[in-house]
Amino acid sequence: RMHSLWRVARSFTRRPRQASHCLQYAALLSTSALVTAKGREVGSLSESCHSSKPLIVSAMRYLSQAEAIAVDEELMRTPGFSIDQLMELAGLSCAGAIADAFPIPDTKSSASGAAVLVVAGPGNNGGDGLVAARHLCQFGYEVTVVYPKRNTRNPLFVNLVQQVSDVNIEILDALPPDVDKFDVVVDAIFGFSFKPPLREPFGEVLAQLAEIPQSKLASIDIPSGWDVENGASEDGPTLKPDVLISLTWPKKGVEKWSGRRHYLGGRFVPPGIASKYSIDTGGYPGSAQFRLLESGPSKAVEAVVVVWITAPVAEADDLTKGIISNKLAACVNKISAVQSTYMWEGKVESDTESLLMVKTTVTKLPVLTDFVEKTHSYDVPETIAAQIVGGNAAYLKWVASSVE
Repeated sequence: RMHSLWRVARSFTRRPRQASHCLQYAALLSTSALVTAKGREVGSLSESCHSSKPLIVSAMRYLSQAEAIAVDEELMRTPGFSIDQLMELAGLSCAGAIADAFPIPDTKSSASGAAVLVVAGPGNNGGDGLVAARHLCQFGYEVTVVYPKRNTRNPLFVNLVQQVSDVNIEILDALPPDVDKFDVVVDAIFGFSFKPPLREPFGEVLAQLAEIPQSKLASIDIPSGWDVENGASEDGPTLKPDVLISLTWPKKGVEKWSGRRHYLGGRFVPPGIASKYSIDTGGYPGSAQFRLLESGPSKAVEAVVVVWITAPVAEADDLTKGIISNKLAACVNKISAVQSTYMWEGKVESDTESLLMVKTTVTKLPVLTDFVEKTHSYDVPETIAAQIVGGNAAYLKWVASSVE
């Protein structure tokens, strides 16, 4: 990394007098990736608090349904994990991720925290939800559970219900009429083993959940009703959760998910299984049982970056038109005149330049950088890119689609 930073520093010492190194970027550099004139990432000056990897990342691999089932089977082989151990670990990681995505507001005391509704299904996904509900209650949230089809024959689920009741969580048989009063709704109905068709009462439950603001919806492992291989179904109600917590590793069906935060709960996966299925078990911060995956929106909304470029005032408009007409970016904002102060040949220099703020994608970044290098009057034009970690999903989709 130090070698990479030296390369960048060396490029500044080679630039001609008119190629200024702008001090207004000093704050941005603390969280940005530096890009050479050829558009290659050469270092990250800081790392995400949720991941040990640079902010600009490679494409993610997803588990197929068969692989997801195989991972579970290998985890529960004898000797190995018991199902209740895995459920406890999964539910705890989900509770931590939900608390991270929806923190209790400062205006509410820990005794009367944010209201959470956990909707649990009849299988293991519902069991994860029941465990998460108990931990969220212990974290200070006001939790209510909806459990429409209780599994009364399996002692595991009987015990989970009792554990929830023991912390004074109300358990309902159906969704309450005032679902909108809850600050967070947790979808723990179906997991990766789900196969259509939907059976009642869950068809009606999903229809009701699809009507609430999806900004308050978090799904465990995969949005209920989605096909684990193909994603959202075109038939019936479709959930579009703002938050997703993948367990062990993301499933293929969520590749097209485009919410705000994608978490992973899988710190319990042993190295042998992780290696076999290409599961990355690194990057968990501190003692947390969850981590935020590299991309804010999922890879369906390709990683969006903002690129800052300085140019002589007389060239800025032509450079902007060239970037847009060649579909190298979706939008360019121009600040007509900024004062750039930089060190050149041992002296402090100052010039008036235009500052371009360019919205594009990681994929287009090398092409954009090459274009700027070829058309810019500076010998070594400055390009600095920072990844966007969140925002309006529709806008981010528009940026990605505009440069396809």
